[in-house]
Parts: sequence; structure tokens; C-alpha cells
Amino acid sequence: MYKTFGFKDNVYLSRIAEIEFSIPREGEYAYLLSNFNAFNEGSFRMQERGDRWDIGLNSLKVFSITCFQWKVNTHLIKRILK
Repeated sequence: MYKTFGFKDNVYLSRIAEIEFSIPREGEYAYLLSNFNAFNEGSFRMQERGDRWDIGLNSLKVFSITCFQWKVNTHLIKRILK
């Protein structure tokens, strides 16, 4: 789920959106994956806030939003990513 808090002017990027993404908390990690500003793909680790994972971002445009949570053995994932 996401919420747009509004827009603000930026000297370099014109108008940018202030957006917060939030999903129910499950598992040990949660990441937001997306293609931001129509050019830069990225992933952002979400923060634990009560019973939800959430993150706030400033972006020109947001495409292909996916939130996912690790629900498998995180020790195995850490070994694979090294």
C-alpha cells in the first residue's frame, strides 16, 4: 500500500512526489523494489514500524512497484549474497 503526501518543488528535478510505502510486517526483512524516476532501478530496505514495514521516498515517477518480504531461511540468503 502506498500514500502520496504531496508534491514539492526541486531546483534540479522540478516537482517531486513525497510517497510512503507500507505493508503488514511478516518475516525478518522487507524490501521495496521499483524502477524510480523512469531510469534508475533500485531496492530499498524497509523499516519496521509497529506491526508494519514502511519506507518514505521522494521520486519523480514510480513504475513497477513490488514489495516483498523474506519468509525463508535468512542465514541461507546471507550466505548466497556474500
